[in-house]
Amino acid sequence: MRGAQSKGVDVQRLLDLADVPASVLDPFGRGSAQQMASLVRCIWKELDDEFMGFTQTRIKRGVFEMMARLVLHCTCIEEMLRLGVRFYNLITDDIIMGVEHVSNEVIFRVDMTRKDLDPAHYFLEFWLVIWHRFLGWASGSPVPLNWAAFAYESPTDYLEEFKYLFPCRHVFNVKHTCISFPIESLRLPIIRNVYELEELLAFAPLNFMTMPNQDQSYTRKIRAFLVSQYGEEMQFPAFGLVADHLHMTEQTLRRRLRDESSSYRGIKENIRRDSALRKLLRGNASIGDIAMSLGYSETRAFTRAFRQWTGTSPVRYRHQILRASESS
Repeated sequence: MRGAQSKGVDVQRLLDLADVPASVLDPFGRGSAQQMASLVRCIWKELDDEFMGFTQTRIKRGVFEMMARLVLHCTCIEEMLRLGVRFYNLITDDIIMGVEHVSNEVIFRVDMTRKDLDPAHYFLEFWLVIWHRFLGWASGSPVPLNWAAFAYESPTDYLEEFKYLFPCRHVFNVKHTCISFPIESLRLPIIRNVYELEELLAFAPLNFMTMPNQDQSYTRKIRAFLVSQYGEEMQFPAFGLVADHLHMTEQTLRRRLRDESSSYRGIKENIRRDSALRKLLRGNASIGDIAMSLGYSETRAFTRAFRQWTGTSPVRYRHQILRASESS
């Protein structure tokens, strides 16, 4: 809230607009991800500034979306990161970013020009987290970190939360704030499309706040493989082919999934659910066409499954999303 307050915005009014209690501002208190996301969206809208008042000049709402649409066409996430950094370095001098290769790692550096405008380092850490999780979203799997370095002292009042935000080795009181990726992890291809990007942006920043930082589960590996396989018509490979891809027997893979309280059928259903939500966001495909593209022979069967996923019908869900996007 410090950034908005420095721009003359009434804090209590923002809290009311976001429907968030004042207790979330307590230094020893913690709001939920939903509350914090709602507050960030209100600040974005009130200031028309995606940097939330923490820089000397504002970045109008929509700039991140423009950058995301540009980099989505890259071939791998390292190219995506480099192009995104170049984009922001062209439009602002308030945050200077860089990407460099050092041995077998890629280092992503972020420096605030006016550190006095972000004395608690809130936005700097927020910005690092956004980029880290954006890359993970684009590749379909969380990107591991080698280490993270910060140009200030170790936090004391939120150290445990800090460990969650940056799950790796930490270094403090260095010249530049940066995070390091294994070079091979940035060679992952981008598997997302523009419709998935629209869904991501429709709920931002909540989805960035709730994305897992590390997930090497077999459920995640299978999902990433399946998503990369199907085209316009959703058809999944036989379980045996998935097991072959992961270099194990079907029996072993079933046991690994059972240990994760997962199943191949459940993974496929979750993909169908996510694809249905994405297609509904487009706003132009009929419910019948969406049902057919997901492999349902009848619209009624799709509607029944959609109610089990979300508690509402596809038509009602689409109307709710459209109203939400018009009001944001």
